[in-house]
Amino acid sequence: VGVEIQTIKIGGEEFSLWDYGGQVEYYTSYDLFLPTHNAIFLVLSSLAARDEEEREAQLRFWMSFIKSCTLPSASETIIQKPTVIMIGSRADQVAVTDEYLKLTSTLRSEFESALRISPMLFPLDCRDDSSAMMAKLQMELVRMKKAILKANAHRLAPQICEQIR
Repeated sequence: VGVEIQTIKIGGEEFSLWDYGGQVEYYTSYDLFLPTHNAIFLVLSSLAARDEEEREAQLRFWMSFIKSCTLPSASETIIQKPTVIMIGSRADQVAVTDEYLKLTSTLRSEFESALRISPMLFPLDCRDDSSAMMAKLQMELVRMKKAILKANAHRLAPQICEQIR
């Protein structure tokens, strides 16, 4: 319960994984832990959920929440878009529905001005870490990490180091 943190390696790259779990009682503290410029947010929703409206409300909530945590720092003149990957869990229980594909497309269009959303959708059986789709997700994570590091290269050296030179 709360935030679980672990370090994992994917494709030779190290990732710090922060699992927020989604419990309502912790919502108020999440923005304290969300450095949006250098994070990849995995937004999961169950493909097996029966209530389409509830699934849409949850996805929309998390996309809006990530967007709301995007503020420029005092030294930044531009806002870096947070990076998001949408994942449909429990793909082993149902086929990916047209409604889900339509919903993710709608959300991409709605949030593309504020979020950098992966163009790929990942329907997964999250218990099968050797599936072809899991391998594609891992490749996308590595690709996105490299893009974030490249875009944020100016932040790698603290400003004080620049001033000392």
